[in-house]
Amino acid sequence: MFEKVKKQSFYDEEKLQGALNLSKEQLRDTKFHLIKSILKCLKHSNRGQRQVYFNGVIELITLQEKGLYRKAIRKFKALKKQAIVDHEFDQVCYLLKRAESLILFEASEDEMIEKILKSKEEYSYYQMLAKNLNEYSTLAVKVLGLGYKFADGRLEDKIMLDFLDHPLLKNESNAKSDLAKGLYYEIKCLIYLGVCDYHKASIYALKGWEHAKKTSSPNRNDYHVLSSCLSNYLHAVLTIGDLEGYLRMVVHFDKLVLENDEHLSILQKSRTFGMQASIKLSYYNITKNCDEFNDKFPEIREKLEWYENIIHPNFKSRIIFYISKLFFLNGNLEQSLEWSNKLYEIQRNNPYYIVLVSNNILRIMIHYDLGNLISIPHLSKSAAYFFKSKNRYFELEKCFIKGICKVKVYHSKSQKEAIFKKLLLDLNELMLNEKNNHINHITGIIEWVESKIN
Repeated sequence: MFEKVKKQSFYDEEKLQGALNLSKEQLRDTKFHLIKSILKCLKHSNRGQRQVYFNGVIELITLQEKGLYRKAIRKFKALKKQAIVDHEFDQVCYLLKRAESLILFEASEDEMIEKILKSKEEYSYYQMLAKNLNEYSTLAVKVLGLGYKFADGRLEDKIMLDFLDHPLLKNESNAKSDLAKGLYYEIKCLIYLGVCDYHKASIYALKGWEHAKKTSSPNRNDYHVLSSCLSNYLHAVLTIGDLEGYLRMVVHFDKLVLENDEHLSILQKSRTFGMQASIKLSYYNITKNCDEFNDKFPEIREKLEWYENIIHPNFKSRIIFYISKLFFLNGNLEQSLEWSNKLYEIQRNNPYYIVLVSNNILRIMIHYDLGNLISIPHLSKSAAYFFKSKNRYFELEKCFIKGICKVKVYHSKSQKEAIFKKLLLDLNELMLNEKNNHINHITGIIEWVESKIN
């Protein structure tokens, strides 16, 4: 039948029936079997859950148009059940509208009004759930965007914290579905990450992960939600130095990735690599575990090259920075400078400016340790000009640049020591500010200045 329909310039059912020598009933059944076969092939074509659902809708429409109502009713009920499990509430509303005639087909005359009313109530309920979920999704995107602006110094704390008074965030009960409640925890986590309150951020990341685990469904892929929660948690606990929390939860993250890796798209693999690599490198940086970094570096470099053009810029900038920093800790200054320069060249327009600020500081530290004191005033001026022009000039960076530029080649050891002592006092005064503290956490600037005194 498939081959014969393909050869027809336009669809002629009578001609098809004659060519196949089938009765009308046989023709109808064969057409239905052909449609099922085609859709079954599409379902196994690795196009994902949404494609499978889309195929089901096509099948439902075809059954309705051909008047096969009993089969259509079974298909409608299966699709509706799946859409509810997947929290595709917009799709549930579409199915309810599409299937009004099917609901009435099943009803007797006495049941007609009752069934219509029930259908209307059901439609209103799922419309409310869809609206509620969409509102949380929109708020999550907005808070994430503002979080980046806050991190690079364009927003004050209050603007981020004001979101805690948003009606959707007043109470968990405002989230009317499992996915909406997951977004409630995610938004709270993002707000606290934005204002550098990493302790509270870790609490909401963990709540989100536990909620997602508890409400997960085998028919819904919750990998994105679970991996985001774990990534945010690990980032938060590493920033506050909670290595016990990191070691306890990183095994869950690695296990999640291992279990899902085979089924991830290239973009999902890229995102996963970005999360994993930036977290692992951050851990090596904190623990100064240069030996493990040296073992893992070839694999990280290979994957970074593989995902070069599709990895998220924020993950990319953090990975390159930490590679540079770990070579610096390892005493391999030439390679450290190579990666630092690479970050400066390719990530100049990255919105995550806190990493670029940290890289400016690191470059100066590298050149100082290489003995290139003559280069430091030039590096300082170019950094100051660039960040002033972008209106993103951090006071810690300004303090460090101002202090380091006072060190001259001709100074004696005691003169240099006096300059570094004054610089250390000035830097320590700035450590009460969370952003400055975060930059110090990334760069190790205080420890480096102390090493010059000692």
